[in-house]
Amino acid sequence: MTTALYAWTALTISILAVALGMIYLVRIVRVYRQHHDERAAVSLGKAVGLLVVAVGFTLSALGAVTGSADLILSGLSIGRGALVAILVALVLANVRSTDA
Repeated sequence: MTTALYAWTALTISILAVALGMIYLVRIVRVYRQHHDERAAVSLGKAVGLLVVAVGFTLSALGAVTGSADLILSGLSIGRGALVAILVALVLANVRSTDA
C-alpha cells in the first residue's frame, strides 16, 4: 500500500477538491437559473461531473487511509467513470474552445 503520510495527504487534498467542486456547482447553478442556454447547461454538466470525480477520489483516498483495497478500487472506478461520462458529453455537445 502507501505510507500514512501519503494517504492522509491524498485524503486532505481530495476533501478540498470536493469543497471546491461544491462551490463551483453552486456558482454554476446560479448562472443556469439566469441563462437557460446551451453553454450554461454544458457548464452545469461539467460541474456535476467534476464533483462526482472528486467524490470518487475522496473515497479512494479514504480507502488508502483505512487500508481497504475495495474502497480504493471503488473510488477510482467512480472517478474514472465520471471522467469518461464528462468527456463523452462534451464531445456529443460539440463543445469547442473560444479560439477554435
